[in-house]
This record gives sequence, structure tokens and C-alpha cells, in this order.
Amino acid sequence: MKWIAAFKFALEIGRFTCCLMGAAGLLRAESESLPYHLIRFEENEGYQAGAFKGSGGGLQLLQGEARIVREDRDEAGQCLETVAGDPYASIHFHGERVSRNDKTYYEVWVRPCASPLAKSEEFMDLDGAVLGFFAYGPDGHATFHAYHALPEDAGYWVSTGVSAAVGSSGMTQEWIRIGICQNMATGTWDLEIGGEVVLSEIRPTETSREDGIQLWLLGHETGATRFDDLLVSPVDPDSLRLGETKHLPQGRSARNGHAGNLDRTGERKVGRKQSDDDRRRHDAGIPAGLAKAAPKSLEFEMDIIGGGTQHGKFDGKGADANRSFLLYTPQYDDAGKPLPLKVRIQCDAELAEGVDLSKILWAVTELAKKEDKEPLRVIAHGTFTTGFTQIAEIPSEWANKGTQMRVGTNLMLRKSP
Repeated sequence: MKWIAAFKFALEIGRFTCCLMGAAGLLRAESESLPYHLIRFEENEGYQAGAFKGSGGGLQLLQGEARIVREDRDEAGQCLETVAGDPYASIHFHGERVSRNDKTYYEVWVRPCASPLAKSEEFMDLDGAVLGFFAYGPDGHATFHAYHALPEDAGYWVSTGVSAAVGSSGMTQEWIRIGICQNMATGTWDLEIGGEVVLSEIRPTETSREDGIQLWLLGHETGATRFDDLLVSPVDPDSLRLGETKHLPQGRSARNGHAGNLDRTGERKVGRKQSDDDRRRHDAGIPAGLAKAAPKSLEFEMDIIGGGTQHGKFDGKGADANRSFLLYTPQYDDAGKPLPLKVRIQCDAELAEGVDLSKILWAVTELAKKEDKEPLRVIAHGTFTTGFTQIAEIPSEWANKGTQMRVGTNLMLRKSP
């Protein structure tokens, strides 16, 4: 049975074109990838345990103290902790905007420290989406609040009705996943706590800027707050997550992300009014000398592992500046017939917590011609369901013909009539 392919990418991770040229083969790679920001605070990202001052990736300590720590009972690795003190810790991130259809998504794992309701001190500001975690009294619980800005220079704290237990230090006993959807078209944002949307159409404290985003992670004078796995994405993180959308990401089994671990019985009501002047960082400017962090991207690499000899990779220049090339020579059997070409496809696993492997497909097809608008013949195809490394085999009868490989999440394959 023959297969034909059409390529329409909702998220195109990349594409590779393989062209045989005489005795040598040239594997052309052209990447169009998903931009994102992801900070895990891990050692292999340059975050060393101990005092934190800043990083070269757009993150800077503005005041107070913070440190990189690891929880003995947490399998997820290192995290950022604000140190209690006066002044309170303020960590700022400035990065390039990543959005799609006028939306930017933010996700962060937190163990916030409760602030007295009378003080209403926010612990986080994600580009105008402001959150507080306020205690009504000494009952061992505190409630999440969102700041709904008014057209004037003020706003109301609105209770989400979602509360969490806190320990003797004032910090929550478990990790909680916070999600923000920022809609630049409507000038509002939606809030998700522990996998469920709790408030929608909240007005931000400032108008979103197309040229960049600014985030603040804030501590308290009396207690520590912990942050981890800060993600900024142009698509909903749940659409990228392994398994069912409300399940915990892999490696986060020790963390509280399920809705059942939070008390959602509280009232959602408008609370204390607060002026912008009383808030802790609303009008803070971009720190001098802090470069805007460029987004990362999901990419993949390929290597010849059988049926040919790989000679090297190099980047394109000029009109091909956004492409890379892999040079190889094919191998032949004793009868002079080309051997099947085996290619190892290595997906970039940097965003492994969020990628639905079953929806990432690869396909080897005949080489497309500019004047040919017909669907392409599929030579081989598969998915990344079993992991981030897959082996594609180009049959021997195609080893000396023009072929191409494409990888994406909305790659369409169908049987030919």
C-alpha cells in the first residue's frame, strides 16, 4: 500500500532534505521551531547551589537575597528560593515576547510564603498578571488572590477560592502549579491553579508589549518562597504535556499539581482595594545593563548511523543561513547495490516535560519539486512515542534518489487511492 503526504504544521519542529549528489550525499536541515523560555534552575543550565545573584539568561536579582537549593524529598532537582529579610528579595526576568494568536502562556511551580491579608504583598508578577497568597488568620492555610487592575491607578484583590496548607515557616507544604494565559487582543489574562482555571478575563496592571516581557519573582521579609520550572510559551503547556493534560509532568510525582490537593471550597469575591503606589514593584523600570533574553527553540539533530559514512556538519550562509547541512557518502554491497541508509533522529528533549511524543511524526518522502503540487510519496514514517531518539531507514532503492525528511506535530499522512 502506498502512502502520500501533505505537510501542514501547527507546530513545525524542523525539516530535513536529503539530496544525493553523485558519490556524495548532502543532508540539508532547515529548522522552523517553537520559541519558548524555560528556566529550571539546574546545574547544567549554569545555576550553582548557593547564593544567587543573577544569570546571563535575562534573570537578575534586584534586591534582597536569593539562593539555589535542592529539597531532599523532591526528585525534580534544584529550585530558586528567596531568602527572608529586609529588603525582601526581588528577582527580575526580561525576555523577548513569544506569542501565537495574540496569546502568551506562563507556567511556574511555586511554594509561596503567606502574606497577611492586611498587607496584601504579591509574590509574583508575570508581565502584569499579579498573584498574592494571603492568610486570613493563624489557621495554617492561605488563599490565592489575583490583582484586577482598574482604569485608574488602583485595583482590587480578588479571592480565587483556592487555598493551601502552610507549614510553620509560612510556606506551602507542597509544590503548586500556576498557569497564566495572557490575551493581548482582549487585554486580559486567565488564571489556572493546580490544573484548573479559577478566574478569567482579569485585567493586567499594564499593557502587554510586543517587543518583550517582564517578570518579577518576589520574596517576603518574614519567610521564604520557592520557584521552579518557569516556562513562557506561545502555546498552551497542556497541549504539550505527556499523557492526559491534567496529569503531573514526568519527574514531578513528588509535587502537588493535582486539583485534589488544594482546598477549592472558598468564596470567589472581591477583596481589598489597593493603589499601584502601594504595590511592591509595579512601576519598576528595566534594570540597567540587563540584556533581553532570547527565546530557546525545540529542534532536532540527525546523524547517519548505517548505510553511509558521515563526514561532517556545517551551517549555511547567505540565503541558506537558516539551514544546516550534513555531508556523507553512501555505502554499497558486494554487487554494487546501495545499502539502506539509516538515520538517527534526535529530538531536543529540553522541553521534555511538555512534549506529547505520540503527536510528533517523522516521514521520509520523495524530494519535492517546486513545480510539483501533488502530495508526496511516503517512503517511511513513524512517531516519537517510544522516546526522543528514532531510527529512520531509507530503503536501498531510494539511496541514490532525492529524498527528504520532515518532522512535525501536524504532519498529515494518508493512503493513496
